[in-house]
Amino acid sequence: MDPAIPVHSVVLVQPAAPEKLQPGEIVSYRSGSSVVIHRLVENHIVEGELVTKGDANAEPDPLKVEYAGVLGTVTAAHPVHRHLCRSAQHAARQDVRLRVYRGRRHALSAGA
Repeated sequence: MDPAIPVHSVVLVQPAAPEKLQPGEIVSYRSGSSVVIHRLVENHIVEGELVTKGDANAEPDPLKVEYAGVLGTVTAAHPVHRHLCRSAQHAARQDVRLRVYRGRRHALSAGA
């Protein structure tokens, strides 16, 4: 959802009835095993599906979103520092814990 919501932002999602969503709202939904955040372009109430589009994309998403996959609307977003996010992803891959002490990052082995 760049530029409205930068990559790696923390977002707050408020549950919402899909049939009440309006074009222009930013929605969160499940797509397979992923959670996607895109802007609502059209709400097809009779068909029970949404047409969405990422702000950085030129065209709407090719697949429509079924109402059952809708998680809600994004009500707040906060960018997370890129380096901290990368360190946390690395820690998860390495099975270590990441702790922050007085602005410094320390990776500790699991169980420490």
